[in-house]
Amino acid sequence: MFPTFSKIGYAWGLAAITFLLYNGVGIYKHGFFKYFKNNVLPAGVPMWMWPLIIPLEFLSNFVIRPITLALRLFANVFGGHLVVLVFVVGGSMLLTATHEIADKPVWLLNTAGVVSLLFSLAIFALELFVSVMQAYIFTVLTAQYVATALADEH
Repeated sequence: MFPTFSKIGYAWGLAAITFLLYNGVGIYKHGFFKYFKNNVLPAGVPMWMWPLIIPLEFLSNFVIRPITLALRLFANVFGGHLVVLVFVVGGSMLLTATHEIADKPVWLLNTAGVVSLLFSLAIFALELFVSVMQAYIFTVLTAQYVATALADEH
């Protein structure tokens, strides 16, 4: 029950495809130099701010954007899976306890194990919802990046 996108390679692969897609359509529509200029130098920026804006926009559009796209997808899916894992493993250990732990009676540990396993089902449903939301967010951001790359000025 290990989600595919909780392995970072899949998220990096999708981010790389998205990066190639939105840069490819932008270069196809505007040409390399105009597309690059539009991405690193927003319209209306005074010349005295160019030394500050150009590196920031370059980092934002060509480095940070694909990294955050991949990490957002990976971290949310992997984190949700780890939370479910903690509740299931912890609940199983408490449910099968046969002697006192930290001066707690066995019946209390077993009860906590049952509660933990039942709660893990609710956490699993939440993880499923978060995974669907992350897929939606990834898709919407990809569409936004492509639309931005196709825009005449941005």
